[in-house]
Amino acid sequence: MIDYYASRKIIAQNGVPIHIIPYPLADNWYEVRIIFHGGAKFDPIGKEGTAHFFEHLPFRGTASYPSADAIRAVDREVFLDSLNAWTNMTQIVFNGIVRRSRETEAWGVFRELVSAPVFNPEEFERERSVVLQETHERVSSASAERMMKLSLRDLYGDHWLHRTSYACGWPDSVKAITLADLVEYRNNNFHTGNLEIVVVGDVKEADILEQVCRFASDIPAGERFAIPELHEPPLPQINRREISSSSDLGISGRKWSGVSVGRVFSAAWSGALTWFTGSMLTAFLKRKIRLEMSAAYGVSFERKHNGELCFMEIETKINPEMLLAVLKVFEDAFKSEAWLSEEARSSFEIEKRLKLERSKIYIPTPSKIADAAARILSTEGRILSDTEDREALEKVSFEDVVNFFECEFSPEKLYWYIVHP
Repeated sequence: MIDYYASRKIIAQNGVPIHIIPYPLADNWYEVRIIFHGGAKFDPIGKEGTAHFFEHLPFRGTASYPSADAIRAVDREVFLDSLNAWTNMTQIVFNGIVRRSRETEAWGVFRELVSAPVFNPEEFERERSVVLQETHERVSSASAERMMKLSLRDLYGDHWLHRTSYACGWPDSVKAITLADLVEYRNNNFHTGNLEIVVVGDVKEADILEQVCRFASDIPAGERFAIPELHEPPLPQINRREISSSSDLGISGRKWSGVSVGRVFSAAWSGALTWFTGSMLTAFLKRKIRLEMSAAYGVSFERKHNGELCFMEIETKINPEMLLAVLKVFEDAFKSEAWLSEEARSSFEIEKRLKLERSKIYIPTPSKIADAAARILSTEGRILSDTEDREALEKVSFEDVVNFFECEFSPEKLYWYIVHP
C-alpha cells in the first residue's frame, strides 16, 4: 500500500526546513507550498485582515514583474496557471506547480513574490476593493457582521480568536488598513524562522536544496517558529443566542430556521477522537431529523483547528414548524446517557470501520497532499504519514469517545445559535 503522506525532512543551509513527499505518478514536476507561519493571528487590533491583504498584494506586481498582467503572464507560462496563495489564522502560503524544466524560473518568481513586492499606493487601493468584495461575500450585511461578532465574543471571550471568523477580516477593518501596515506585517513576520517548505511530486533533493537557498537569500533570519502552547478552552459567555433573520440579519423572506451547536475545546484532544465524535453525532442527527422526521435535507459537521484551540460545530437548516421537535432531538443527542447505549457503541464501530476502509482506497492528489501537509505543520509541527494516521484511528476506543464527550460536551460548555425566519 502506498503511503501518500510519507515524508522526509531536510534542512537547507539557511536553516529552512524542507519536507519532501514523493508522488508516484508525478513525472518531472512537483507541487510547492511556501509556508510563513503567523497568519491572521498577528493582525493589528482593529485592522483584522492585514495578513490576508498582504498575501494579495504581490500579485499586483514585483520588481521584475511590475504589473498584474506580468504576473499573470508568467503564471501561465511557467506555472501552467497554478500560481496562487492563501491565508488562514496561522499561515500565509504561496503555492504552484513547478516543472523541473522550468525550476529555476519558478523559484525566481516565488522569490519575487516574497522578497520584492511593489508597494504601489494605486495598486494597493485597487486591491483593497478586491479584498472588500471578498469580505462582503462572507459577511452579507452590517447586521450580519454585528451578529457574527457577538457570536465570536460569546464563544471565545477575550481570546484573540474572538476578533474575526475569517482571515480576510471585516469590511471596516479592511478599510482601516494602510500600506504601511502591510510593510510592517511583512517585516515582522516574513523571516526564515517562520518559513517552511513542502514539495510533493518528483523532487531531486540536491536541486531543491539549491533552489531554496537561492529563494531565501533575501529573507532575513529570525527566531524559529514553535507550535503554540495548548490553552484551556474558554466557557461560552452565554450558552444560547436566538436571533431573527429579518430583524437581526436584515434578510427577509427566508423560509427556514437554523440550529447550530458549537464547542470550543483544547487542541490537546486528538484529531481522530474529535472526528469520531462529530461523525457519530452527525449520523445520529441525520437519521432522526432527515429520515425519521423529514425536517431537513441534511446535517453538517465542521472542525476547525487554530493552533491553540479547536472548534467543532454541528448545524442544520429545517422547516420552522418543526423547530421545537428538532431542538428536542439535538438536546437528547447531547445528553451523556445517549452515549452509553449499545446503539451508540454500534455506531462507533461502524464509523471506525468505514473510516479505516476509506483510508485504504482514497488516492489524494498532490495538491491535496501539499495543502494538508502545510496546514498540519502549524498545529503538529510535523507531517503525519498515512500509517501513523491509521494507527491513531485504530487506537481510538468507544470508551475514549464517551470520555471525550462527557468531558467536553456538558451543557455549560455548549453554545447554541438559533436563527428564526
